[in-house]
Amino acid sequence: MTDQEDWITAAIETEEAQEVRIFSGLYDHLSNEDYHRSTPIGSTGLKRILQSPAHFRYPKKFDSTRAKETGTAIHCAIWEPERFLTDYRIVECDARTSAIYKAACKDMPKDRVFTSAEFENIKGMQAGAIRNPKTRELIEMPGRCELSLFTVHPGTGVAVKCRYDKLSDSGMPIDLKKTQVSSRDAFSRSVHAYGYHISAAFYMDCWEWQYGEKLDIMRWLAVEEQSPHVAMRYRPDPDALMIGRAMYTEALEIYAKCLDRDEWPGYDDEEELPLPYYALRESDDVDLSGLEEV
Repeated sequence: MTDQEDWITAAIETEEAQEVRIFSGLYDHLSNEDYHRSTPIGSTGLKRILQSPAHFRYPKKFDSTRAKETGTAIHCAIWEPERFLTDYRIVECDARTSAIYKAACKDMPKDRVFTSAEFENIKGMQAGAIRNPKTRELIEMPGRCELSLFTVHPGTGVAVKCRYDKLSDSGMPIDLKKTQVSSRDAFSRSVHAYGYHISAAFYMDCWEWQYGEKLDIMRWLAVEEQSPHVAMRYRPDPDALMIGRAMYTEALEIYAKCLDRDEWPGYDDEEELPLPYYALRESDDVDLSGLEEV
């Protein structure tokens, strides 16, 4: 067994720039920050590879936004409500510019401090997820939350990672998604737009690579961000998983070549540039008679 198969290097960018060796396997106490700073590639990285290797290698630096902080809080409120009560502070004010809010942030990180107005939205999403019996069943299902898995893709030997929002004791991954509209058609478009089907296939297969066991098909718990916070339960159909699997496999093969050559190209390099397909369709209505060919 190679070193990479024995352990997965997770170069956590600490002040001391120390290299941390994380053994392949499942971790239930790894912080979200350390997971994202570890070097194995996850599904988000694979989606960037499909955009172009350059988008993965030289990503835009994103600062934490309130939307991301709220998303993390919603995950905690729905999956681990007891921990939410201890890890977060709600202050009685309507704006983060208030003196009360600023004072609370001196004692606690600002991403853990929410105004009462912000909390109403978090509480609404929590209530929406519980209100639907089918989504409540996912929430109450015995299992563990925020599990990090590190393993190796058998086809390329690439170190990979995934993080389960929740993994039920029966072996079902559950992924919480906040969305604008949770209806069947609208969420289907979100799945395509954000590549949720790629992540679903990847998360299921990572487990099999590490443990030789198949997981049950992933469930999505989609809950609307705004009132009335309708929540729905979905699972990807076989075609969605087949397409997702083909896409992450293509990305892993591209990534492996880029690692081997240390080359991270942008888009396909073709000098001849055609018009987009819709322009060709529109040209049917254009009178080109009398124009000379250049």
